[in-house]
Amino acid sequence: MPLPSNSSSSTKASRSRPLHTDWNTNPEFFRYTRGRFIVNEAHEMAIRHVPFNMNELAKRAAESVGSTPTECARVEKFPDGMFNKAFLFTMQDGTQVVGKIPNPNAGRAHHTTASEVATMDFVRNHLETPVPRVLDWSSKANENPIWPSLDIRDRFEVAKSTSKYQRAWMSASFTQYGRHRFAVGPSTGNSVEQYKLAVGHREIACVQNMAQLPQPPLALYGPGTYRPSRAKKIAALYLRVVKYLLPLDNSISSAFLWHPDLHSENIFVHPERPSEVTAIIDWQPYFLDYDGPSVTGLDPPTFPENFDQLDPAEQAAAKRLYLNMSLTALHRRFTCAKNERLFRAMEFRQTPSFEMMLLAQNILVDGEALYQARMLELEEEWPTLPGVQAAGNPPLPFQFSAGEALNAMELMRSLRQSMGELWPEKGVVAPGQYDQVKTLLNQAKAEIVGPLALSEEDRIAWEESWPYHG
Repeated sequence: MPLPSNSSSSTKASRSRPLHTDWNTNPEFFRYTRGRFIVNEAHEMAIRHVPFNMNELAKRAAESVGSTPTECARVEKFPDGMFNKAFLFTMQDGTQVVGKIPNPNAGRAHHTTASEVATMDFVRNHLETPVPRVLDWSSKANENPIWPSLDIRDRFEVAKSTSKYQRAWMSASFTQYGRHRFAVGPSTGNSVEQYKLAVGHREIACVQNMAQLPQPPLALYGPGTYRPSRAKKIAALYLRVVKYLLPLDNSISSAFLWHPDLHSENIFVHPERPSEVTAIIDWQPYFLDYDGPSVTGLDPPTFPENFDQLDPAEQAAAKRLYLNMSLTALHRRFTCAKNERLFRAMEFRQTPSFEMMLLAQNILVDGEALYQARMLELEEEWPTLPGVQAAGNPPLPFQFSAGEALNAMELMRSLRQSMGELWPEKGVVAPGQYDQVKTLLNQAKAEIVGPLALSEEDRIAWEESWPYHG
């Protein structure tokens, strides 16, 4: 696919070649180079290592735009994604092509690639969204440096543009829910309830059949706290409550094609007119890098009253947060005015009902402790849920104690706060911070495990369950 915008070469691993040299001699093309993994690094690197023939990929890229293989003058690797690798091929005449390779952890390569190609074709040709044209693909064989430099006005223009495309996506509805033409998987159905139940059955099947359950990242488990098990995970699933959590507004329950991952690395803008969106990528089934307090309603945020009392670093952080909250508020106002149906769906996403459905469908990875803790809080809110009231106020269909789960989550929150900006988000840290982070985590383990391990048996159990081994 042609590159939709320019990118700074300083953010990519790159190599220019004289004629007839071997692209396959650059090992960084095939391995994960964006950071290092704090947990199980050898395994995490292995599932992101892709052996493939870069010479053949460069040849296919050149031929897709009418060039010969020897006219491919430069190959650059974009920053690794968690599931894919992307490369920029530049021809001698300046023509540029993007090539993409899925990692082993992306799923079945054939289904993953075919799904994305089909989705991009549909969105480009039927929904008139600026998606790169796929020049060539085979299923069987990205850090955006611009966004941080945009001012709030350009960012809002980008937000307005994506809102316009979201309205176009809602112009084509489907008769079934889940993943069909655009992806392959068991989570499908003819109604919202069938789809959500299928999600729950998918989680049960994974819990029952996986040889080893993943280590949940949201809590610390060991003697004296919550101890996860397959039976506890299955018991926590929401199959008995899902019908009470669904929206009552049928207008926001229709099936539409959607992009679930709109952030700066997936939105390309014109290098000279950065408010102009030229392409949206990564159509494999948070908004614009916003990671702050929840923004509700339509009113703009308030500027901190104590701004003048803050030190320069705190002022910079407060100003950045205010601008990001303003952008999110502006996007909400624009969506409410131009796409009221989508706005109602956005409002539903901020309700306890939606939160519980979202937590339940991620139990396998995130763990049931968070779900159980939230369900305990929901006991008091249960009679106020619209779906419960519409069903005649039935009681909560099950009960359990979440005390140990809350304790496990509180330990993880304390650990995260103690690490500050060095916290390994998603288990990844910059290569230069790896040794420092490992040292801090080992110190934290001694401080946390000491009071909880009351015997040698407890100490051994904590050693085995501690998630941050190398």
